[in-house]
Amino acid sequence: AEVLRDLGRYKEALAILDRLISQEAVNISPRNSRARILKEMGAFEAAANEYRRILADFPKNATAFVGLAEVLRRAGEIGASLEAYRAAFERFPWIANIRTGLAALLTSQGHYAEALRLLPTELPATQADWVGYHIRSMVHLRSNDFSKAAPMLEWGVLKAPWAGHKRYFESALASLRIRERMFGAALELLKAPPTAALMPL
Repeated sequence: AEVLRDLGRYKEALAILDRLISQEAVNISPRNSRARILKEMGAFEAAANEYRRILADFPKNATAFVGLAEVLRRAGEIGASLEAYRAAFERFPWIANIRTGLAALLTSQGHYAEALRLLPTELPATQADWVGYHIRSMVHLRSNDFSKAAPMLEWGVLKAPWAGHKRYFESALASLRIRERMFGAALELLKAPPTAALMPL
């Protein structure tokens, strides 16, 4: 089913998952996979309902909490997505991708102070740390605190160990340079083809 999903053959993947679910009702993995495929198909309402059914049966499943919050965000239901993320964070405050997902959504809505409280203050080590570090730098950038944003973004460009993460920092630093009217420096940063961000800010 996962291979078919990666190939974009969603209907075939769903058919396999439906058979698995009918045979193993207590196995949560195919149910989460089914909801994820519905989300990727753009069937947001169906995906959200699937995640809600999972949470009704498995109220401690963090994957379904995050899935529901993300589906609602992609559907444009920002208030409902924030509510879902906050509910997830209340139950699983130690899970990094819940903290960073909520922080990114708060940042996109201008709730900078609340976002900063969720983000790590140490230098990043893990992949989740790097996501949090990038979001923190974006909070400073979006709130026009360039003196804090610039060194963080510059350090990210130099030190980010993953190519995708490096591009996040390059794109954000280019935006800052444009605001500073340093167009040549911005152009240099934008020369490489961009990669997709984890969540738009």
